[in-house]
Amino acid sequence: NGLVYSRGNEALLADALETLCTDRELYKKTSLGAKKRYDRELNAHAMAQNTYAFYELMLRNASIDQ
Repeated sequence: NGLVYSRGNEALLADALETLCTDRELYKKTSLGAKKRYDRELNAHAMAQNTYAFYELMLRNASIDQ
């Protein structure tokens, strides 16, 4: 659901973005993949679960430190 490029390589990023803008099939494929990931990982339920797990971990670590 995305294109890979090396950090700091602006030319490669520009090429990747140009490819995404000009290749209709690649655009559709990456858009669909991003939408699926969003629906799976960034919905309200998943975010609530992740937030709960984070606070649970913080509370466990706080009790260990005391």
